[in-house]
Amino acid sequence: MPNLKSKTLEPIELEAIGKSSHHKEVLFGLYNRRSKDSVISSFRQIDYKEHCFFVENHPYREWFFVRVQEEYIGTVYLSNDNSVGVFLEKNQNNRLAEILNIVLSKFKPLPSIPSVRPGSFVMNISPENEKFEIILRDLYFPLIQKTYLM
Repeated sequence: MPNLKSKTLEPIELEAIGKSSHHKEVLFGLYNRRSKDSVISSFRQIDYKEHCFFVENHPYREWFFVRVQEEYIGTVYLSNDNSVGVFLEKNQNNRLAEILNIVLSKFKPLPSIPSVRPGSFVMNISPENEKFEIILRDLYFPLIQKTYLM
């Protein structure tokens, strides 16, 4: 397993995302601050009503805020297909390794189902997210596929 240590002072905490108004508001703020290099599935801006519907009915196995003390700096989710999604505020991208270390130490991938999901966690990133790509490569996570939208 790669060394996922990070040189940070303030520890990261994962806070489960619920359906409260406060959580919806914080998530919407984070969503609206995303840069185009961190977007892979939402190609258009959604409004608050659509956002609330998504939060109420999210498809994730686990979904967390990434928090440093009282500041929300991003989100992380695990899906039933063993994919891991991480969004971080632009100035926090260097904390990806630390977040992955927390996730990999707390959760196990679901068992493999041939042609449905791998038996390992995988992470999809935008082709424009060079910072995450460099970090994942530096952690010796192998590139396994390129995906095209048709």
